[in-house]
Amino acid sequence: MSSRLPKSFDRAKRRRHRHTSVFCFISLVFASSVPVSSSDVEEAIKAASVEEKLEFLRGISSDLPDIAGRVPAFPSLTFPPVYAHDGPQGVRGPKGTQTAFPSVLNAAACWDPTLMEEYGRAIGREFRMKGIPLSLGPAVQLIRVPWGGRNFEYLSEDPLLNYHMAYAITKGMKSEGVLTVAKHFIGNEQEGPGHNGRLTLDSHVSRGVLEELYLPGFRGALDAGVDAVMCAYNLVNGRYACEAPELTSVLKEGMGFKGWVMTDWGASVLDARDGLLAGLDQEMPWGAAFKQLTPAVASEPEVSSRIDNALLRILTPINRLWKDSQTEGYQPLPSAFENQGRIAANVTSDQSAAVARAVAESSAVLLKNERGTLPLLERQVLSSGDGMKGEASLPAWKEKETVLRIAVIGESGQTAGGGSGWVEGPHRPPLLDAMRSEISRLGLESSVVLSGLVWETPFSGVEQWEPFTMLPSPSAESIAEAGSLAASVDVTVVVVSVPSGEGYDRSDILSVGAPQDALVRKIALACRGEKGDREGRLVVVVRSGGAVAAPWLEDQTADAIVWEGLMGQEAGMASARLLLGESAFRGRLPVSFPSVQNPRAWLPHPEQTGEVDPSQRVSTGSSWFSFLQGRGGEVGSDTPHRTAVYSEGLRVGYRHYFAEQVRSVRPPWPLFLGGGVWTPFAKAIKKSAPEGGDGFEFEAFPFGFGLSFTSFSLEGPVEFSVLPSVSAVKFPEGQMDAHGGGERGSSTTGEGLVFGYTGPVGGFSHGGGRGAARRGNESRGGLYGVRNNEGPVVLVSCRVVNTGKREGYESIQLYVMSGVGYLESPGRGGSERKSVSVKSGGGAIPRIDLRGFAGVQLDPGESSRVVFVVPIASVIGVFSDAENEWVGRQGRFILRVCQSSAKDKFRSAGRVPIGCMEESISISQDEVKASGLAAESVKNEFGFFFAASLCLFGIVSALPLLLIIAACAVTAASRMTHGGELGSFPVRLRLRMTKLLRVWKLYLRRSLGFRTN
Repeated sequence: MSSRLPKSFDRAKRRRHRHTSVFCFISLVFASSVPVSSSDVEEAIKAASVEEKLEFLRGISSDLPDIAGRVPAFPSLTFPPVYAHDGPQGVRGPKGTQTAFPSVLNAAACWDPTLMEEYGRAIGREFRMKGIPLSLGPAVQLIRVPWGGRNFEYLSEDPLLNYHMAYAITKGMKSEGVLTVAKHFIGNEQEGPGHNGRLTLDSHVSRGVLEELYLPGFRGALDAGVDAVMCAYNLVNGRYACEAPELTSVLKEGMGFKGWVMTDWGASVLDARDGLLAGLDQEMPWGAAFKQLTPAVASEPEVSSRIDNALLRILTPINRLWKDSQTEGYQPLPSAFENQGRIAANVTSDQSAAVARAVAESSAVLLKNERGTLPLLERQVLSSGDGMKGEASLPAWKEKETVLRIAVIGESGQTAGGGSGWVEGPHRPPLLDAMRSEISRLGLESSVVLSGLVWETPFSGVEQWEPFTMLPSPSAESIAEAGSLAASVDVTVVVVSVPSGEGYDRSDILSVGAPQDALVRKIALACRGEKGDREGRLVVVVRSGGAVAAPWLEDQTADAIVWEGLMGQEAGMASARLLLGESAFRGRLPVSFPSVQNPRAWLPHPEQTGEVDPSQRVSTGSSWFSFLQGRGGEVGSDTPHRTAVYSEGLRVGYRHYFAEQVRSVRPPWPLFLGGGVWTPFAKAIKKSAPEGGDGFEFEAFPFGFGLSFTSFSLEGPVEFSVLPSVSAVKFPEGQMDAHGGGERGSSTTGEGLVFGYTGPVGGFSHGGGRGAARRGNESRGGLYGVRNNEGPVVLVSCRVVNTGKREGYESIQLYVMSGVGYLESPGRGGSERKSVSVKSGGGAIPRIDLRGFAGVQLDPGESSRVVFVVPIASVIGVFSDAENEWVGRQGRFILRVCQSSAKDKFRSAGRVPIGCMEESISISQDEVKASGLAAESVKNEFGFFFAASLCLFGIVSALPLLLIIAACAVTAASRMTHGGELGSFPVRLRLRMTKLLRVWKLYLRRSLGFRTN
């Protein structure tokens, strides 16, 4: 098998074309192999008996070990039973017979949909080669709970990033001829409370919050042609997810999904008839609940029609894939149907290892780098990664004639999560061995000396399904030995690890464990010496399936900090190459890292995560829970019932911190309540609120943050224009191919040009051009489902320059901010939201949304212009619960082009200035109408508040003028009383009046935006 590097990280090619135009046209393209009706499937359904139909809907368990289950064969159709198996980030099979790819969270940390597509393609290829046509992935959920046990399987805390990454991984997997399943629909953002608390947890969430935060990941998978959606174990708004009305009202009708809905393995279904009518199509894998569907029940007209619809949804994509696999030349290698169930087949390859390495290296995030600690070898990094410029040398802070001594200390084996996401690949060298190998390859054995103290925890290489809370716990003797070793070297690299997996959540304080904290502190003391007389450097490498919180993340303990996530089999080599400087850091955080002072951040209340003692009991139906308790899946077993109220609404992750920052600013001006527009908002967000004041809260590291070995600057101003449609955008001649994509080549502008990923813009997409045919799943509604190709767009651009001495990669992010906040009140459907600005701590609760991102690779001194083509709909759109649809807001919005979600303040002691530029834009009512969204309406219930605020505005605005008039009247009366003339004012009074008039003008200008002459 040939070894082929994906184009997304063909760095040598990228070097040959230094002035590139990377066109990432983003909207919605409809991939092939999504269910559409076919005559042979319809005929087979008509010919089948009721019993045959019901038997098919029940699914079957696997007849082979190590495979999750099967979709049975169907009479008169020729395809065999279809094997289905985990997992989201590679095939869960026997040790060493498949590639252990980095976690999905790692892949999302690359912020590179092209690389994510290669990642999906590599995973799909191994499923196909093992004879498994149905992959139970990808997992496309938004990360709501920072300590969630399965966060490593999910994407990010932002819906736009989720959309593009879900689209890319689904498209990649499907391109290899396998069926895909998006999971877990919906409200399954945590595993607890306790062990498998998800099985009876009721997630209360409003439709608006679902639409804006939790559905875009599923919508991205749908637009890429996902074949099935897996419903979750938990309840949603009082009904089990697998029989919830949202399966039809939200997924099938609201989002236009044409595929089939299957249960998670053994998920609860209380009433099979209700579940079927709610939108469930197939129960996997035992069919315990669907046994209630008797021929008598199936003969009901409504049920009979629904059964035929379910069969059509399931059989169409399977039959199509089967027919394709029988076509000569369909695949260069055997299809997934040939030799089905070859789970033990060794499908590893250099090609897959190259993808795994590229994702691992591109996903690591450099959080801190002080005193020039990294790279450990001071070299110029080539974009090809094949070698270095200049002579091999030691760091700039190290004498050239001396030897660099490096120690590697810590737990070495935590590179994957547990549960259905566990993948164990072939053995690869751990970090210490990988660094030795690389130093030997570079011929630096004489100038670099390595030593190490490495241990493995008992769970590092074992697939975990049972609950465990054990963290790596170096003994007191090991910590003392580590301190002695650190005191004898120049640089100490300490690896701290946090396990996570399916069935349980991590600690809600996000700790790495007291022993590992003690290890870091001990090594830091040894590096600096007890008297502070040593110049040792400390590098902390964090391996975790999500955010962590620790004092040494935020203070001066460490000189450099790297978050590696869970890198899979290539963790050792990828980490070694990054630390030594053979590769450059490119990763950006897909989640916020809360401060150790408040790790629960936007989830401070126990009821938000169901940690309140259950006051109700709920029937679990035929669930995995009852199987675990040995009841054989009998319906009607009562278990404790907990409720998780999503009362934080949209304030998840970076949105929470932004709202906290603005809330701490107390503007002296009046607040408009009725229109939802905070007029002087642009000025307020530019203020630097004092840290810690008025409950002000910083994250340790913000969403989208990441450093590199060089420095970048944004050179402004931000340029923007509102155009009537995407067709009015003037692209460089010769840069557009027939599909709306871009080819690398010389730019006509004289500098690099990058078009960023945004919301849908006309027909531009990941692979489809203008006028591309829409097939299969037609995503309806939603911010990422707007279908108005002729709607207005905002063209936003800025210039980014590499101001450092090395080649490097920078992530440019576009955020849209507005003064619309939400009144939150827990209700039966979660949090009921009202689209008005509200007072909170003396200010408004504004919102911020990521609306574009792009990656730029630049040589020293090189510049590139980053362009975002943003549809007006994605700037102004919010979901109205009252109207049950997306609506558009008019008014003022702030466009922020930044290098992370935080502008310039977060808690890390190693924080660096973050480049940001802002511009304000006003959207008129006509532009709202042209966007394709309904205009937002203000309910009468707020009319009183609007009128009151308007009166207050008038009184307060006129107060200075009234005082001046009163002063004039009093003075004039006094002069006339003493026989003076009205026109002869004293000089002092005239000066006082002039001063008062200036104050009044300044007040109007600053607080109200008025211009006075």
